Amino acid sequence: IVERSKTLFTYRIGESYDNFLDLDFTPVFLEETASLFSSSTLEQEARDICGVNGECLFDIAVTGKTRVGEATLESFNELQQRTNNSQISANPIYFGCDGVENSTKKSDFCGDCGGDNSTCTDCQGQTRPGLLNNGTCGFYHSWNEWSACFGSGNKEIKARNRTCSTEDKCHHLGENVQYEECKRAVNGDEM
Repeated sequence: IVERSKTLFTYRIGESYDNFLDLDFTPVFLEETASLFSSSTLEQEARDICGVNGECLFDIAVTGKTRVGEATLESFNELQQRTNNSQISANPIYFGCDGVENSTKKSDFCGDCGGDNSTCTDCQGQTRPGLLNNGTCGFYHSWNEWSACFGSGNKEIKARNRTCSTEDKCHHLGENVQYEECKRAVNGDEM
């Protein structure tokens, strides 16, 4: 029993915790329904009304009133009907890689819709049927600007580089750094 100081309930004016305190109260649970009927006649009447609906049987057993069980059964059946009606049953719609509804066309390993894996190309551009090209071939971004000339004496060079879109996947496309000799004008300025 909840102590007066710990109750969560609020009461109307003129009522208090004590008005609702029943020290003889014993809770009952749905699992105990069969033992709760006051008579075998009431139990049989409840079974005729409720069938096997446990909530309906419980309410009649606890209250002794068949109309309470009937209301429970009616609410239960209405809820069940609404639940059943709310379930959407529809056949899924499929689209093939060609965008056509219910098409069975699929993309092959080469990425061709309806293909037969015969047009796959490797990172060097060579046709290799059946090759799984999963996008690991890289490409170089544009060259950066040339650096300032560096070095000593008569031989100075400048450099520029470019970066690969996918690290370590552009070796087949050549170097990523270029060097060029700096040319000096007669007056010593860079050209």
